[in-house]
Amino acid sequence: MSREDEEKMAFVTPFGNFCFVGMPFGLKNTGATYQRMIDSVFSHQRGRNIEAYVDDLIVKTKAGNSHLEDLRETFEVLRKHSIRLNPLKCVFGAEAGKFLGFMITKRDIEVDPKQITAVQQLRAPRSALEIQSVNGKIAALGRFIPRSADKCAPFFKTLKNGAKFAWTKECEAAFQELKSYLVSPLC
Repeated sequence: MSREDEEKMAFVTPFGNFCFVGMPFGLKNTGATYQRMIDSVFSHQRGRNIEAYVDDLIVKTKAGNSHLEDLRETFEVLRKHSIRLNPLKCVFGAEAGKFLGFMITKRDIEVDPKQITAVQQLRAPRSALEIQSVNGKIAALGRFIPRSADKCAPFFKTLKNGAKFAWTKECEAAFQELKSYLVSPLC
């Protein structure tokens, strides 16, 4: 945290006034603040040779011979802004890997098999809250499921009933169909 920002983070206790000298965990807006910083620091690289989401960075290269130059540019930016990397979380030269719950390969972005397994093992929802949880999981996989909104329409209808929860045969059929679709190979 910048020294001039310390006073803005002051708080009062029975023992006196104190200031944070680093960004404390638990504040409601730290993620958005950090993301905004990452966006501004890497603004000239985003979309071109880097993808960044909060503290996850991928340096990407279309032509393999320019990857070292892209890494050099990224490290210069990190050094300029005094941003440190955790060496235990760094991977270099990977042709594929997991990023934000997706498998990134040379060919494409693919669904993480762990997400498919999680959906396969789901039992039928027994409350509106469980339906919302299922809908969240399906939303995460939505880019890989053509017409996912249509396939989940019966679930959404049960949420529209407000306090009344009714898991119908139509919901169960749609739920099982969705699970069997996810088991089949995605082409």
